[in-house]
Amino acid sequence: MSLREVLQALVTSEPFERLILERARPIVARADAGQDFLLAGLAVALDAPLMVVTPGPREAEELASEIGAYLGPEAVALLPAWDALPYEGMDPAPEVAARRADALRRLRTTVGPFVLVAPYLAAMQLVPPTLGTVPPLQLAAGVESAPDMLAERLSDLGYVRVDVVEHRGEFAVRGGVVDVFPGIARRPARLEYWGDEIERLREFSPSTQLSTKEMGAIEVSPVRELLPDDELRSIAARRAPEMPDRLRDGLQRLADGLRFEGADTLAPFLFDHMSTPGELLPAGSWVVLTQAQRTLQRAAHTHVEAEALAAAIDWPGPTMLAPLEAAIEGHVQLRLSEFTEGIDLAISGWGTAEGNPGELANRLECASAAGTRIVLVGRGHGSLQRAAEVVGDLPVERIEAPLASGFLF
Repeated sequence: MSLREVLQALVTSEPFERLILERARPIVARADAGQDFLLAGLAVALDAPLMVVTPGPREAEELASEIGAYLGPEAVALLPAWDALPYEGMDPAPEVAARRADALRRLRTTVGPFVLVAPYLAAMQLVPPTLGTVPPLQLAAGVESAPDMLAERLSDLGYVRVDVVEHRGEFAVRGGVVDVFPGIARRPARLEYWGDEIERLREFSPSTQLSTKEMGAIEVSPVRELLPDDELRSIAARRAPEMPDRLRDGLQRLADGLRFEGADTLAPFLFDHMSTPGELLPAGSWVVLTQAQRTLQRAAHTHVEAEALAAAIDWPGPTMLAPLEAAIEGHVQLRLSEFTEGIDLAISGWGTAEGNPGELANRLECASAAGTRIVLVGRGHGSLQRAAEVVGDLPVERIEAPLASGFLF
């Protein structure tokens, strides 16, 4: 069995039906544990994209991984925030830009259950209308793409040509060999050519430059949010003279086809309209705020800081950070509370049983005697085996999946 099958118990339950039919806006609900279970079930029940906003990047990463255990990695995407406020003149790291492009591309194209998980800052930031519209390069053995042509395409996606590839967003060309480190790959890839055709792909270590294993194919996503074409360069040249010195220079360099730190922050001066990620959701979509009170408080504080910074540097363009509530308006909003308020979804944690094998075994025995269905989940085969020793002869279903903690429902 799979964890996705377990979701049916939630979707057909009375508390969940109350949640779906609730007419109050925003909807407030309480789930002491199992938020990954709840959100995956909500996406399945709605059969549509769902956006989840968390109080920070760590919570977003953990939640995306756990929702993926239920729905599969193809049905969930993490939208990370920039490492700095957009007024500070710093581009996002290549990995961040690549993940953002990948997440919004999948949001635009996926049909059916899909969960976009974003820390509050990512949900507030306006994005260029082109972000997520450029498809990644698909490279595999047998594909014809001459090294010089591939180098040009990689440059267009924001990759930087170097002598030795060590970091994401870099590539190198040495005769019939092209090394590239895709923005969201674990390790770089080495493409070996026979003429203009890719003959073999191998993963290699950036520290030793030695190949480690064969690869079937790789996907190379953009590593810059702003990918200027002739039209955007023309707009930059036209608007540069109207800007203050610090922005005039940047726009002129963009018009000249140059890449430089801070180029992505110039997007508001090139597009007439930029939207928040929430605006890209289909009509009728749901937006869920986890730890709602904390998320809203942090978002409000960050927005005040950003506005103060924009005023201090005399920012001449439109705002790049919307208030969180404005960024997600127009959708059904569900706020998950840490307190005793809202709809009780009857999902609770293990409490003191966590980390206590004896107490855990006793509770499971009582639950089994009461007719409760027990699903034992472990990150790997070894973890499941150790857990099975604690459970003993109790009737349990075993699933290997990366869940951080259990719950009762």
